[in-house]
Amino acid sequence: MEGNQKRLQIEEEKMSQAGFWNLPEEQRNIVIQNLKQARQIVEPIVELKQNIEDTCILFEMACEENSIEELQEIANEIEQNQIALQSLTLQATFQEEDDKKMHSSLFKLVLAE
Repeated sequence: MEGNQKRLQIEEEKMSQAGFWNLPEEQRNIVIQNLKQARQIVEPIVELKQNIEDTCILFEMACEENSIEELQEIANEIEQNQIALQSLTLQATFQEEDDKKMHSSLFKLVLAE
């Protein structure tokens, strides 16, 4: 993940440079494509991490209040986080283009179950 975060930061810095938009279109498109790819990897992980942290905080609050309803809600959140983690794990396994096609097919099969 750290490598992809660094890649994202580098590509964002390239785009923010004064002369970026004066570069030939082909060079700009490479930077933009690299940026999109890095974001597709980094953003879902960051989002899942934040969801897990939020769920932990909610769990602590629900325990303090002895709220069964909130604990049931948190159980659903945990389940959704587990599904998201499984999806991200599969995506990390299938990084190449052919692998991504296979991942998409496998994910559809899992959802169909």
